[in-house]
Amino acid sequence: MPVVNDPENTRLQTEIAQRLSERVRVVFGAERPKMEWIAQRIGVPRPTFLTWLNTGSIKAHHLPRLASALDTTVCYLLGLTPDPRTEAIVRRTAKVLVRKVLNDSDRTLSLSDEIALEDNTIDLLADQITHNQFPMEQAIVIIEPMVRRMVVNGFMPR
Repeated sequence: MPVVNDPENTRLQTEIAQRLSERVRVVFGAERPKMEWIAQRIGVPRPTFLTWLNTGSIKAHHLPRLASALDTTVCYLLGLTPDPRTEAIVRRTAKVLVRKVLNDSDRTLSLSDEIALEDNTIDLLADQITHNQFPMEQAIVIIEPMVRRMVVNGFMPR
C-alpha cells in the first residue's frame, strides 16, 4: 500500500492530474462542445467540470463517463495511449491522399503496393502530427510532395 506522504506518490499524482487536464483540454478544445452539455452528460455540475478542466483532479469513477462524453478513452485521458480518433482520422486521410496522388499521376500500382504506400503515408502523417506536433492540415502539406515523389519515382514497398 502506498505511503500517503510519499513524495514519489505525490509527484505521480500531480503528473497524472496534469496529463489528464491537458488531454481533456485537447479533446474539449478540438470539439468545442458546451461545458454545460459535457457536465450534464457526465452527471456533475458545471463548476465541477471546470475544476476538472483546470486541475485534472477527478475521481476515478467519473473517468469512464468523462471519456464517453468526450468520445475518447480513459487510457487516452490518462496519457497511456494516443487518441483513438486521431488514428482513425490519419488512416482515412492517408487513404484519400494516396488516392488523390495516384489519380493525378495517371500511374497505377498493384493492390499490395497501394496498401504499402498507404501504410507509408500513415507513418509519415503520424510522425508529423505526433513528433512534430503539426496540425493535420500542415502535415498533409508537408507529406503530399513526398507521396508524389514516391509515386513518380516508382514506389518501393518497405
